Amino acid sequence: MNVSVSADGRVTSAIYVARGSTTSNASMIEIARRKAFQIKFAAGEEATGTITFNFKLRG
Repeated sequence: MNVSVSADGRVTSAIYVARGSTTSNASMIEIARRKAFQIKFAAGEEATGTITFNFKLRG
């Protein structure tokens, strides 16, 4: 997920990037997107970056 973070540490956008991803499953992408918005970073300057989510199958 490419993310943008506001000066107060909130994720303001989360965009799936297929490059480097091992899935195109829409459900997994949406879960990662929702989780990205739940992350809170330290306050500072606005920033952009990448968050990598690793899903593990149970079974």
